[in-house]
Amino acid sequence: MSQEENIGNEITEVMYRALSGTNEVGNNSQGSNYVCEAPVKDFFDNLLLRDWLEEDMERSMDTNHWNKEIPNRIETNPLRSASEALQFIPLDLRQSQVTPTSVRLDWSSPENPQYLTGYELFRGGEKIAELPASTHSFTDTYLHPDTVYTYQVRSLLTGPSSEYVIGQTDIDATPPAPPILYPASNLREVSRQTNALSFAWDLSPTPGNLVDGYRIYRNGLYLTTVGNNISQFVDNGLPPGESFTYQVVAFNPYSQATSNGLTLQTLPEVIIPPVLAPPTGLTATGHTQNSVILNWVIPTSLNGIAGYRIFRNNNLIATTGTNTQSSFTDTGLSAGTAFTYRVASFNNLGSEDASSATLTTSTLQVPQVAPFAFVVNGEGGTRPSINVRNRSGSNVGGNWNIRVTYTGGNPALEWPASWVRGANGVATTRVNDPIPNNGSVTIPTSSSTNTRFLTVEVNGNPAIRE
Repeated sequence: MSQEENIGNEITEVMYRALSGTNEVGNNSQGSNYVCEAPVKDFFDNLLLRDWLEEDMERSMDTNHWNKEIPNRIETNPLRSASEALQFIPLDLRQSQVTPTSVRLDWSSPENPQYLTGYELFRGGEKIAELPASTHSFTDTYLHPDTVYTYQVRSLLTGPSSEYVIGQTDIDATPPAPPILYPASNLREVSRQTNALSFAWDLSPTPGNLVDGYRIYRNGLYLTTVGNNISQFVDNGLPPGESFTYQVVAFNPYSQATSNGLTLQTLPEVIIPPVLAPPTGLTATGHTQNSVILNWVIPTSLNGIAGYRIFRNNNLIATTGTNTQSSFTDTGLSAGTAFTYRVASFNNLGSEDASSATLTTSTLQVPQVAPFAFVVNGEGGTRPSINVRNRSGSNVGGNWNIRVTYTGGNPALEWPASWVRGANGVATTRVNDPIPNNGSVTIPTSSSTNTRFLTVEVNGNPAIRE
């Protein structure tokens, strides 16, 4: 037998086994067993020879090619020819939907689904699923993006497979996860002024130079953007004495990272007051035993002057409420005492700039009260007498001298013999007994005379005529 005839017999045997559902090896016309060789399989898989297979099967069915056991199987198998087997091949296998990681396949039922029990699905020649006959689609998942896959679907009843279909997953358009962006750190003050604040930070430790720059925020509001190599910022034009909170935000096209806040305060405003003019012409009037009135001339320019401070012996004793006041009365002073005064201008900040020249003045003395007084008793009479009274406030001891002087007219006044008479109408005597306070002593005269020109001294102190 030629090789072609032998291959034809093998094809017939293989087809019969496929249609009858048996895996047993049949016998050839010579009655010997055989297995399907490679050339037969290749020949069988060639779908272009399906018509030839169909005709060959029909011829085989009409001969006594098979032994007595084989026809029994033919009679029980529903498929009688190759054309019937082709009717059970799934139709129109196609790719209907793809993603980067999946492919959906759809197909149609065979021409004759009467004896169909299910489908087997193959990817690249390996079985990946077994599906019921009612199913006509399948989604293959967990695939690689942008990759080509080859699929076949086969009827479980017949064995022949559908046409091949090429499926290809989509390109994965999902962007890669962005790298972790770390914030700037260690915000710290560099300097502060009345209208500016300066601070610095440590650059973001994000690797690979993936920081595009830093955005600066003050009190939650955006200020400006600096480069990714800048680590210091100066904020100008701020009001003095106020607090502000700053944050530095590292950013790139994918994300941003915010630093902790840093609160800084500008310095208070430094006010330079104008130079104050001093008051001039300080004088003192209205002296009493316990008070003095001070007067001064206010400056021509009152610029910056809030008022005046009055000093006594360089101690502050009073402050005026206005810059136009020009006098002050100092009271509660000691009589007969000298005091030194000056008056200084001051501003709203409480500082002094200029002071007047000093002035020294004194309160009035307390008037001296004569410790002794006298009266003439019997004035104009024949024998007037002189009464001397002690009003010194204390007792006058013994041995005190009384001096009586007659200063007018003819000193014809006659004195007691115990008196010492001097020239010009002067007579003196010594009193040995003490005279208490408000006590008195009477000095008699010897004759009548005009006594209105008398003067009296006690221990050298003039006595006041009462």
